[in-house]
Amino acid sequence: MDKIQAREIAEKFAAGTCLTEEHEALFTWLLSLPIQESSALIEEFSGIFEVLQAVPERRDLWNRIYHRLDEPSGAKEPRVVVMHPPAVRSRTLRIGMVAAAATAALIFITWIFFSSNKNPASPIALRSTHDVAPGGNKATLTLANGTVIVLDSLKDGQLALQGNTNVVKLDNSRLYYHAADQAAETDSTALSYNIITTPNGGQYQVILSDGSKVWLNSNSWLKFPTVFRGRERKVELSGEGYFEIEKNAGMPFSVQVNQMQVQVLGTRFDIMAYGDEKTVNTTLMQGAVKVEQGNLKRQLVPGEQAVLDVPGGKMNILHPDVQKVIAWKNGIFEFQNTDLPAIMRQLSRWYDIDVHYKVEPGNPELGGSISKHLNLSQVLNMLEKNGINHFSIEGRNVTVLP
Repeated sequence: MDKIQAREIAEKFAAGTCLTEEHEALFTWLLSLPIQESSALIEEFSGIFEVLQAVPERRDLWNRIYHRLDEPSGAKEPRVVVMHPPAVRSRTLRIGMVAAAATAALIFITWIFFSSNKNPASPIALRSTHDVAPGGNKATLTLANGTVIVLDSLKDGQLALQGNTNVVKLDNSRLYYHAADQAAETDSTALSYNIITTPNGGQYQVILSDGSKVWLNSNSWLKFPTVFRGRERKVELSGEGYFEIEKNAGMPFSVQVNQMQVQVLGTRFDIMAYGDEKTVNTTLMQGAVKVEQGNLKRQLVPGEQAVLDVPGGKMNILHPDVQKVIAWKNGIFEFQNTDLPAIMRQLSRWYDIDVHYKVEPGNPELGGSISKHLNLSQVLNMLEKNGINHFSIEGRNVTVLP
């Protein structure tokens, strides 16, 4: 393959007419080149790849191809998932490319983009006395009587009976609430509440009794009734959760987050409300929600994000790439103009680490995608190779160095 053929395939890919074999051949060829030459070509093609950011069909094509390729194939090492680069902005974006080959047939490339006037630093060996594995499906369930069940240590199957609702563990990653005898429940019966909690390094999914689904990110909890009755469906959330709500106009759904309430009909949305973040973000993918806190009330349409400044008591409406907002649910760290402290907060929750700074972090804003299935040292090495400080790992303590 030569440069002319490579450009033709890149243009076909942006237009959605590229065959899978052509797509794989392009990136295999890029990876076979010297690193400086391949990086230059990727940067030259960046204008073409910007199309992926704006056209959902092309972005979905990219994701489908590589989610398929990233299925387990007996490889011993975790692989880097290829994702689209962020759109090029007014500031120059320097490109660092890190490649990992899990097998000879499957080659993956991760692009890390950051806004800086410096050239990417040369690879530097990470100072480490211990590595940290990525998180996984971990959670505890607190029943109505106070019993705590560690979900990741139990086999699949029925775990408990809460009233007339069976609590069932599915495929080591989901909890299912099945109302066995709905007719036996009456509006006068007191509601029983359960709480599912994910630790740092954990994530889990719960299917509520009405069929609604909730994905919980690390360091989060969800309080919910074992069965919904009456005129409303109400749950409480701390941390981050992605919701897919079953429609029921006669029983509207709402999520209580601290002093804020998100009112729902039938919709898909994400709420990020960590205590160590300055804002509470509600992002709508489908349907309609109304966000309320005190006198602040905003109705969202798909594609909008309500950003509540908790200390300042102000609410702004943004229009982010919603697929990036929920990338965590699909096993991806997605950075959008993200500074180092914000990145390290995400890593601390997923890898269950404490972060210490021996230098004031700079302000380069990073954009790009990294697989959440990598060991911590691999992620930090990617940051180092792109000039984003240096790091050391000692047990579960990570130090940011000059």
